[in-house]
Amino acid sequence: MTRVTMRDFLRKAVDGLRVLRRDERGSFAVIAVLVCGMIIMLMYGTSQIMSVISKREELKNLVQTACARAIRPTRMQIYEDADRQAYAVKAFDSLAADRKIAIASRTITAGFLTTTVTATSTVPAIVAGFGAKTISASDTCKGVPPYPALADIILSSSFTRPDGTTLPMKNGTWGIYDAKDFGWDGGDGYGVEIQDWSKPATFGNLPAGSTNPYVVELDSDNGSHTSGNSSMWKLVELHKGTYEFSFWYYGRQDNVLTNRISVYLEGKLPISLPLLKLTVAEPKSSGWLKKSFQIDVDEYRIYKLIVKAEGIDDSYGGNFNDLQLKYVKRPNSTYND
Repeated sequence: MTRVTMRDFLRKAVDGLRVLRRDERGSFAVIAVLVCGMIIMLMYGTSQIMSVISKREELKNLVQTACARAIRPTRMQIYEDADRQAYAVKAFDSLAADRKIAIASRTITAGFLTTTVTATSTVPAIVAGFGAKTISASDTCKGVPPYPALADIILSSSFTRPDGTTLPMKNGTWGIYDAKDFGWDGGDGYGVEIQDWSKPATFGNLPAGSTNPYVVELDSDNGSHTSGNSSMWKLVELHKGTYEFSFWYYGRQDNVLTNRISVYLEGKLPISLPLLKLTVAEPKSSGWLKKSFQIDVDEYRIYKLIVKAEGIDDSYGGNFNDLQLKYVKRPNSTYND
């Protein structure tokens, strides 16, 4: 589209005045020039205004979409504010690139339940006399990520690598591993002892119906006289409602004091909150025992689930298999907070 400058417009007006001095019809010519100029300026000015409005709406839609996507990901298991912010920035930049919107600046802040997105863009001038325009848009989003479906498994552990491949048994049928080796977030002590019970002659039989051959013992023995109690923990995202935590438990020794396994659930975000402790201790089991308990959650939070050995430090501890955390009861029929 041809750009019309103010200098062009004034030159046409002056030419019209010269015609006025030479031609008795000059007044008509001047009026025609002025009217034409005004029409041209109005036409291009309107185009400029419409362009600004259109670009502002595009930017507003981008900001709102990115904000909503950042605060309500589909259960992305994003726990730390820094990670939430990085996710929000990535979502915004990806949307801006897809929609081919040139961004002059952006400011994105993301907290536990609130995200704010502010961005600016520049609309080039169609008519030079009007100049380029800077437009901006801002949005603040609040809310919790979507609820899980009823009976969803929130956490389970097959005690394999995060990519699904099996852990190599360093000692033939067992090995000591860091909790991160099998997808948990951390742990304390000398490591987690994982045993392969797929061959009953070695350790014994698995729980009836179990498809997971790996059994955990947290009073670990690494063969270097540094055995001792260990723990494993993982962050989990829990909404309002009721959850069931369960695992199969096997008391290894007659002395119940060496078989103790404790389970803790602590609120981490937005505030620390001790929630519960369950301790399991049984004499040497004649078979596997199913242990389960329900957890009532009254507010959406990020929690830290800890499983740890708390018996005598003697390399013999209780065993467990098929750990699971399931969402079993929603707060109401509409899932509202």
